[in-house]
Amino acid sequence: MSGVLTIELGTRCNNRCLFCPQHYLRTGHLSSSDLSTSDVLRRIRDSAKSGVDRVAFTGGEPTLRSDLPKLVSKAANLGFREIGITTNGRMLGVPGLAQELVEAGLNRVTFSLHSAVPEVQDGLNGMARSFQQLKLGISEFRKEAERAQKSVELTSVTLLTPETIRDLNDTIEEAAAWGASLHIVQPFIASRETLHVARHYYVPLEDVFDAIGRAQTVAGRLGTRIKPYNLPYCMLPSHHRIELQEYGLATHKRQEGVAGESGQFDQTQFFRIERCQKCPTPCPGIRIEYRDRREMAAEIAEDVMNHRGAKLVIPGVELLSAEGHVHLAELLAAEGRRYVPMLGGSTWEDPEILVQALRAAGVDEVVHLLRTEWRGEGICEPESGNEERILALAEGFHAAGMKNTLFLSPLDLMEWRYPAEAVAEAFDEAVLAVPRFWRGAPSEEACARLVEAKHKEILAGASSLSRLMPVRTLTFDSVRVLASALKQWEKMLSGAFPGEDWSGRLVRHRYASSRFNFLLWSHPFWLF
Repeated sequence: MSGVLTIELGTRCNNRCLFCPQHYLRTGHLSSSDLSTSDVLRRIRDSAKSGVDRVAFTGGEPTLRSDLPKLVSKAANLGFREIGITTNGRMLGVPGLAQELVEAGLNRVTFSLHSAVPEVQDGLNGMARSFQQLKLGISEFRKEAERAQKSVELTSVTLLTPETIRDLNDTIEEAAAWGASLHIVQPFIASRETLHVARHYYVPLEDVFDAIGRAQTVAGRLGTRIKPYNLPYCMLPSHHRIELQEYGLATHKRQEGVAGESGQFDQTQFFRIERCQKCPTPCPGIRIEYRDRREMAAEIAEDVMNHRGAKLVIPGVELLSAEGHVHLAELLAAEGRRYVPMLGGSTWEDPEILVQALRAAGVDEVVHLLRTEWRGEGICEPESGNEERILALAEGFHAAGMKNTLFLSPLDLMEWRYPAEAVAEAFDEAVLAVPRFWRGAPSEEACARLVEAKHKEILAGASSLSRLMPVRTLTFDSVRVLASALKQWEKMLSGAFPGEDWSGRLVRHRYASSRFNFLLWSHPFWLF
């Protein structure tokens, strides 16, 4: 079987990149869910039996694993012809490590060089002297490979941001001088954790492809190649000195669990346009961060127009710019509908600009979805919470005279440690919705058991919240059927706090999907 096996060894990292889509996981500590040495070795053996002959170790930062030389050696002994790591390169300068890895059989290093300007590289990495440490690390690796008379390949990776794109040619020259024969270039990747700073790293696709066009000339002169990543191939100015990804990836991630256990995540950040359907390349499509915002607003309006409600609460809109929100509000108003955005604290647009734009568009109410932190024993993929972010955003809308509704699950309510006075000031009301599914409880039966176990805490928390603001219980009678145990708890909450059916009010669309849960705070994945 042709392909590359990639193994995510863990999330630890010795950089602190603010653009990192999993910034909250990049600590210096081992995680209980990181793959053990035996787990990794088993995956290497299984892949070797299936005919895969290339393996890449990623992270986090794989050079922080003390067993990395052992893993490399095992892959070499099993006949993998290409054994690589994706690294920030800083640890390769530690005395002895480069030699040990070369002797074990490491023959490919992919390193992050975002800029040939040391200050820019250090600033993006969040670590002083990281540029010099990377340069030393790559030099040591090349020196050890030459000493051992082993052939190695080096690849550079450059994130295209407003700071780095203008100097891309210089960065490619620098990487080539260090021995890189291939240069991966990719756009900024947004996530829930980076959404609030995404606009600072965003470069329009037309500027990205203009820069790639100029870089192709440099690569041609140097005899190297460029590999666009997370970019649609059909928009490339040409294929001169371009390497396309034409092989499959068999990826083992840290959160996948052991054989027989469920742990895969059906998440993506891509959408596909009509011409993608017949395209023969393995390109995944276009990242939704780079979707035209007016077109996105039009698609959302098209998807929700068949709902009967006059006032529509619409989640999954935090990627819209101010112009996109205004366009959506105008499209709905033309059909006699009122737009109520559901937000999760972080938005693509600057919060102050967003408040002004929505107010000017006649939007007078915003719903804020609470998501608390999820960590602890046995949790493979921790999630940070958005409590502080939704409070700060609600305060901005409150100052503009707009109504703020707090939307939450009873299971989040009992985990929320809220500053009572600030919450009472910012929010006008709270609405509770009993979940069908939950984190760690993927079935309705498991969710019902969880609610049953926590029902005393739930009632106490809801009662405390009701002393700060009106609390209502939401139902969705015409769009979902709850398991009997969950229906019982919904009735119980409705008896204590007035019930209201939002079946025709809370609407879904193509972007408000669990497939985009990696990016969107406001998608209530647990409802339907």
